[in-house]
Amino acid sequence: MDKAITHVPGHEPIEMVAYYESFTDYYPYCELQTKRWFVETAQPDWTIFDIGANVGYYSILMSRLCPQGQIHSFEPTSTIELLKKNVAHHGRTNITPHQIALGARSGRHEDGIFRIWGKDAEKQEYDFLTLDDAVKRLNVKRLDCIKIDVDSFDFEVLRGAENTLRKFNPWVVVELNHALDKRGQSANEALEWLVSQGFRNALVLDHENFVLRRADAPAPATGGLSLSFEQRPIFIESQFKKDRPLPEFFKPAPQSHNDGKVSGKLGTAEGVTLDLIAPRWSYGLSFVRSTGYADLKEPIVVEVELEVKTGSLGIGCVGEDYSTYAGVEVAVKASGGTQKISLAVPKPELLHAIVFRNVDEFETSATARIIDIRAFTGNTVVTSSTAFALRNDISTLTQGDLKRMVSIPAEPAAADVTIDIVPSETLGSYLGYAENFITPFKTYYRPLSSFKMEIDDAPILKYLYRNAQPKRHLEFGTWQGFGATLCADACDAEIWTLNLPEGERSQSGEMVYSSGQDASDSGDMIGWMYRAAGHGARVHQILADSQQWDTSGFEAGFFDSVLVDGGHTPDVVKNDTEKSLPLLRSGGMMLWHDFCPDQDTVEALSASRGVVTGVTENLAAWAPHFSKLFWIRPSFLLIGIKA
Repeated sequence: MDKAITHVPGHEPIEMVAYYESFTDYYPYCELQTKRWFVETAQPDWTIFDIGANVGYYSILMSRLCPQGQIHSFEPTSTIELLKKNVAHHGRTNITPHQIALGARSGRHEDGIFRIWGKDAEKQEYDFLTLDDAVKRLNVKRLDCIKIDVDSFDFEVLRGAENTLRKFNPWVVVELNHALDKRGQSANEALEWLVSQGFRNALVLDHENFVLRRADAPAPATGGLSLSFEQRPIFIESQFKKDRPLPEFFKPAPQSHNDGKVSGKLGTAEGVTLDLIAPRWSYGLSFVRSTGYADLKEPIVVEVELEVKTGSLGIGCVGEDYSTYAGVEVAVKASGGTQKISLAVPKPELLHAIVFRNVDEFETSATARIIDIRAFTGNTVVTSSTAFALRNDISTLTQGDLKRMVSIPAEPAAADVTIDIVPSETLGSYLGYAENFITPFKTYYRPLSSFKMEIDDAPILKYLYRNAQPKRHLEFGTWQGFGATLCADACDAEIWTLNLPEGERSQSGEMVYSSGQDASDSGDMIGWMYRAAGHGARVHQILADSQQWDTSGFEAGFFDSVLVDGGHTPDVVKNDTEKSLPLLRSGGMMLWHDFCPDQDTVEALSASRGVVTGVTENLAAWAPHFSKLFWIRPSFLLIGIKA
């Protein structure tokens, strides 16, 4: 059997030599938030009970994080043999496996335990211990954390741990979900019981894992539990890096499923369109693998470029039965533009087709345009991103950091001006808004350099406009009117938007934005989106070169907000900023788009490199004009609040 891995944010992946083949699409990216919590919280000397240890990847992670501690792994089924093989493979000596079940009462009795969720419970006689009795039997003198994931038995384990919870006050990480129905219980019952034991707060991770610990001082009696939800995004790249292209890996002709309306062909300008009206999980479209690659054995990466117009599509590679996945399915939500996703397929011999299905929980329809599907050999295993700009322990960027990023020589005597880094999930707290921003993306399977305004920055921009409520807004760079439409949809602002009459050009004179032979930001294409949305009456379209634009008709402090998103060369960024700064009122908001202080991004994208360079060169002069100056992580947005 080949090895499998499970990714751990901020840590090395866990390799497994023994596992269930049917879960190979689950292991790589499962419970990323929960694994990150252990990485950030566990201490080197902790003692942990891993209850429902399964094949052992949590136990191995805990063992690595707590090298001076002890890990007790409880697994009552034959799965414990897989766990032991994985523990031996890693040479972990501080893990003790226990083949016994934990529950609400001790003794030997018949019950049904799920060895593999999704299969029938294995009903037989098992030896049970309460957690309280297990602590006594093992003579445990310290217990720092209890992790419980025992499909349907989770509440039973809690009820058998009452004395232990009172004595040690450990962290509790417990899965509470629909599996409790199997025993006539519910998550609500378990949470009410936890409240009765003195728990007052819980952090929810990965939708169904609850992290709790009682306050050291007794809390006042209450009938409720305060829930908070992890909002910090996780960046995980594909399991493999793409290498050699595999031309025509999929047959270009699409196959329709469930009466999905399909037209077009891959490799054409229009691509393939899908209009699917069917319940959740219904397939709408597939492309079959070409026969010429039947003998391919090395891992591959499948890259899909598409535009989802309504609903949500699940995209995955499947076997001949169209139900067994040869990798992880990725869900893509409707957005304002094209998206590109990657699928890792460790065993291409199992791949028969790539399928597109409706995965929206509420919508029974999905429409999309599949622009292209490409396949590559994949040869490099990668881990979670540790890019400087994405590190949670970095809270500021210095001008020196930025200069090194864009290769500007440092000035030894110059003061090092700083920019705050504000995580998107704390944006509201930082700006004093009533509510924080809720990101629609919790996990990114792509790097920062792939971000697009229409998909990734648009939700943040709408949030800012909705909370700031500018009365008058100035925008450099109309393009097709996407930014103006965002602002107009979110607030009642009167908008002035500026664009070159013939569109933006590179230094060599080539069109920056094009559609076929024509510039997509010139002529009638300029601002068509805000006109189509019915906002034309409150948008003033200015066709001019911003470097020649005369601002004398505007009084100082006329605008409440300014978006700098026109030319992306340093000189134009400097011009647009300094020309609009006197026009922005005190307390107003300046936004620079395409500012992304990430090394890979500035190397890959000329627009980002130009904006970061322009800001860096002028940061010392601009910073005194702002009471707050910060980059939103993760985004392409630098924000300044004028002093």
